[in-house]
Amino acid sequence: LFASRHAHRDQRLLLAIGAFTLYIAVDDLLMLHERVLPTMVGIPQLAVLATIGLAALAIGWIFWRDLIGRENGALWLAFVLLGASVAVDVLISQAWVLEDSLKFIGLCIWAVYWISRANCATEGVSKTDVIH
Repeated sequence: LFASRHAHRDQRLLLAIGAFTLYIAVDDLLMLHERVLPTMVGIPQLAVLATIGLAALAIGWIFWRDLIGRENGALWLAFVLLGASVAVDVLISQAWVLEDSLKFIGLCIWAVYWISRANCATEGVSKTDVIH
């Protein structure tokens, strides 16, 4: 989100990904999809996960030109690992070690990819540009 404010290019993409990533982080931290929304609000876990998936697809649809290409292999690997984590969560209830391992590796790759992409988008931004 910070990089989207200071990027020379990819501002909208970085904003969308930043907001999406922030939601995923809050959801995972507070267990919104697993405990809070199903129990307190009555929204089934599958509906929450499907909505997150649809949001990811919407971002992909809107920014598809920016997301395809050979240099984006790490992004696609992160998607596969995170998707596998969700599949394990839904299909195999007691495989939390596998689920969390896939999620952790996927999120690490996701973070490295987007931090690198944000760095490239903000190249040439001076320290005074960031402070103001």
